[in-house]
Parts: sequence; C-alpha cells; structure tokens
Amino acid sequence: MLPVFRGVAMSRKLALLLLLLIIGASSIPLYARLSDSIYLTVIDERGRPVYGYQVIVTAFLPNGTSIVYSGIYRDTIRLSISQLTSGWKLQNERTAKNGSILHSFPIEIEVIDLRTYATDIKYVEMPVDKTGPVTFTVPVSMKEKSPEMATGVQPTGESCVIYSDLVYKKDEWRRINIANLTTSQHSVGRVGAAIGVSSSSSWGVRVIWSFGAGWNVSGLFSWGSSSQYSASAIANYNSRAYISMPLRLVYEVRHEWNYCGLDRYKYQFYVNSVDFSGLSSTKGDDQYMADYSWINKGSFTGQGTGGTDPAYELWFLSSVVTTNSFSIPVPVSYISDLIAKNKIPPGLVPDLEIYNDKQSCRDTSIHYIIWADRGYTVYIDYMQQSYYGHPITAVRVRG
Repeated sequence: MLPVFRGVAMSRKLALLLLLLIIGASSIPLYARLSDSIYLTVIDERGRPVYGYQVIVTAFLPNGTSIVYSGIYRDTIRLSISQLTSGWKLQNERTAKNGSILHSFPIEIEVIDLRTYATDIKYVEMPVDKTGPVTFTVPVSMKEKSPEMATGVQPTGESCVIYSDLVYKKDEWRRINIANLTTSQHSVGRVGAAIGVSSSSSWGVRVIWSFGAGWNVSGLFSWGSSSQYSASAIANYNSRAYISMPLRLVYEVRHEWNYCGLDRYKYQFYVNSVDFSGLSSTKGDDQYMADYSWINKGSFTGQGTGGTDPAYELWFLSSVVTTNSFSIPVPVSYISDLIAKNKIPPGLVPDLEIYNDKQSCRDTSIHYIIWADRGYTVYIDYMQQSYYGHPITAVRVRG
C-alpha cells in the first residue's frame, strides 16, 4: 500500500503546484493593471465623496488638452498612466537634446453641482516617469458659482450633464525676451543670463484659466535642465540688448454647455514646452507689461566705459524669491492677434500672464553691468513682471 500513499502525496503536490501557477498567472494582469493606474478620489469640504456631481477630468498632453473622463461621480475614478505619459516620454526623448526634460504635467479636475452650476477646478501634478498605482485625493469647494450660470431653468441631475468642446486653439513657438537693457548717450552695458546652474534646477509654469471674470492660477508644468545654458549681449551707446528663449505657448477656448440652459466659455493659457538650449542674445517678442511701471534703482556717476572701470551692477536671482507667485509675460503680438480675432474677452487682457511659484524655478539668474562716461551721472530704472524677484526683467539707463 505504500506506493499508493506516495502516489496520492505526489498528486497533491502537483495539484498545489498547478494551483500556484494559476494564481500567479491570474495575478499578472492584476499587477499590470495596478501599475498602470491613477486613482482620483474627489471629496467636498467635509471629506465626503462628491456623489451625484459631474466631474470632468482633463489631461494636458503634448498635442493639447484632452478630456479623459466625464460623468456623474459615483466612485473613485481610474485613469491609465501609460495613456497619459507615453506622449510626454516620447517628447522628452526629442527635447533632451535641447536640455529640456518635463518632470511633471497637470491633470485638471473640474467638479460641477448640476443643481446650481457651482463649480470648482483643481489640479494634480502627474510625474512623467511615475509607476502605479498612483492615488490622488482631490478636495473641492463648491461655494463659487459660475458667472454664466443659466437662469430660469431648474437643473434635473443627469439630464443636465455638461459637454465640453474645444472651439479655438493657438499653439506656437515664440521667442520671449527674458531680459533687455537700454542704454543712454553716455552709457554702455552688458546683460547676461544663466539657466540650470545645478543638478537640482527646475523651471515651472502654471496654467491660468477663466470663465470670463478674471484669471485663476492653478496646475503646474515642471521641467528640468540637463545642462547649464547661458547667454550675454552688449549694449553700446543709445542701444538695446536682449536675452531671449523659445517657449511653446498654448491658448485654448472651450465651450461648456448642456441641455438645461448652461452656455459658457472657458479660457486657458499655458506653456507646453521650453527650449533651454535656445537661450541667446537674439531679440524676441516684446513683453506685455501693461500693469507694470519703471522703478528707479538709483544713480551712478561714471568713471569710464572700459571693461576694467568701476561699473554699476544689478543681479536678479530666482533662488532668493520669497513669495509664492511671479510671472512670465505673454508677448504683445500674441495678445494682439487674439484681440484681432476676437478670441479673448477684452476685460481679461490686462491680467494675462503665466504664473510661477518659488518652488518651481531655481538656479536662474540675470546679471546687468552698466558703465558710464567719466563725470556723467546716469539713472538706473528696472521693471519686472512681478514684484518678487523672478528674473525676467528690463533695465534702462537715463542720462
């Protein structure tokens, strides 16, 4: 009987082995699904899921924004990491030669109360090289109502689901002046800029959006610089010198509507890509600076314009920024084109900027050196697109 017992024991071992193989094989798709998953949980001010509200999830991708989810919120939303990051990975392979590597991009979560059309929009930052599962808990506040809220119509839940259509897009590379120096008849100068002076360098740009009643600052694109880039330019007597860099500027208009009377437009502006290697002394687009004025820095009595003569120096360093916002200006020509095509509400134009924060831009500097003829006193003025030290500036010399 002993051989029989051995056979039974062997059969049990084989059965156990087969069971383990089956479990292992079935767990491979599950693991693959988890590693490719982004989970979005949306909650209100009290920490409760926003059941019954409409949620529209929009991803910022290399070719523009794309709605990746739209529906009534019933449970945690699952998105595919590979579908959202594959395009950015391919773009990073191309832009790495220009020193620009995108670290993270924004995903927009718009939540709408279909009873009142109260709306809140939040963003999460998705790392390009992140593997899953990735979880985001998104708190929203539904206190603000859209200024375009429909009147005279009583929304009735799912019958009032909102649709979002892209109706206009302007997407183009523009060379932006990040520094310029204007000299006088008795002064000369030099301006230089450097980006990426350490391995921890990062350079970010926030998204701005509006329903037509002022701009809101939200999601963040964040790039890293794989190398250090610098440029300098000389301004002789009565002349101007520039430092500029190429940025890919994107402006989009979406039409949001439903069958219950809602009809509004959403405007958003962001930078899709940057080219650090393009930093140069080439003149770029003039900046839109309607809300800024010249600030007098002081005066300086010249002692000669030779390279070894005493000079007046100004530094603008991003590493000393102590506030949470500063900006990159939009070119005048870019805005003029939007106005001419009637693609932007006139009331939004004076505030149109791209905002940054202190955590997203490090190791960028701009340096001005000014010499004046011996015995002549000159006056130094400067202008920047915020009051907080972000190094995108203009300097002029008078006298």
